[in-house]
Amino acid sequence: MKYIALFLLLGLMAVSCKTKKPIVLADYDGIKITFGSGGGFAGRYIEHSILPNGDVYVKNNGKTFHPTKGIDSDVAQQMIDNYKNLGIDKIELQDPGNMTYFILKEEKGEKHKITWGAELQAVPQELKDYFRTLNMLVKDSKNPTK
Repeated sequence: MKYIALFLLLGLMAVSCKTKKPIVLADYDGIKITFGSGGGFAGRYIEHSILPNGDVYVKNNGKTFHPTKGIDSDVAQQMIDNYKNLGIDKIELQDPGNMTYFILKEEKGEKHKITWGAELQAVPQELKDYFRTLNMLVKDSKNPTK
């Protein structure tokens, strides 16, 4: 009886340790929020993509996206919902500058992108706050996980 219990316990542990396969963002057609910044003297860009399940992907300086430390799925879904709730989806702003900031929402082939940085147009406070919150959520996600 001990051996059966041990066998079942080991089997259960093996199943629970299974890792999930990361999504390939290029093939992903669901909702995602991508945001980042870059430019300046060095011309470096860093971008993050957040999926509704809490997966986070990072891209440093134009290379491909890689999975990194995720966030809570409820928080990720709330940020996606806030895109509409805060009226970010209605903002039309294309004002890139030397240092450019952007947010892009994609869903089923539809894209809504906002860029700012040149300070030629007023940037709504809701957009600034939303961008700041996104960055705080991924502050520990600057490097891809292996």
